[in-house]
Amino acid sequence: KYLWISYEWPVHQNSYNNGIAYRGDLSAVRAGRLATLPPQTLPIGQFGRLARVSAPLRIHSTQQNSLAQLRLTGLKLDDTFGITLISGETAAHPASDYTLVSTIRSVNAVMDGIRRISKPFLGQPHNAIVLASMQQAIDGYLTATKNVLHQKAIGKISYTISDRVVLGRVNVTVRMVPPFSIKEIAVTMSLAADESQL
Repeated sequence: KYLWISYEWPVHQNSYNNGIAYRGDLSAVRAGRLATLPPQTLPIGQFGRLARVSAPLRIHSTQQNSLAQLRLTGLKLDDTFGITLISGETAAHPASDYTLVSTIRSVNAVMDGIRRISKPFLGQPHNAIVLASMQQAIDGYLTATKNVLHQKAIGKISYTISDRVVLGRVNVTVRMVPPFSIKEIAVTMSLAADESQL
């Protein structure tokens, strides 16, 4: 699901090699562009605009569309934005929930946020007050990130009465609708005070 395949080999001009133009793979430029965008943003159109890149392949728009349907990423010369990325789709299976790079990044951002919020509660005894406080913190985070990282999300804490309670481990299941999606994704993660306990 994390593969993002390109057929381009454009001309780059940057500080590498004292600013001398060279032809190279699109991967590093695409990754750099992606790193500058918020997780919920799809890197196409104005958000896919690339600087210091020139000479994209001269491919007819119908061929570009065919390649995009195969989930391959390329460049196009847009009249308004200049050279931009064509597609934000990954090489994930078409039936996968993770066909868009923005979905992967949004889900990861939500999971990282829940891990960060839950950390102070891990390792504490599992009593009603601690679990309610943790659930309230997760609910508050998901409410605060609604319409930013997701369209809708619900987080639910679960645990089994066993050594997990003694060790302070919990599972959090998040059901969310990522940006640009109408499908709900369910992700379950295990949290523990010490990673060796997972």
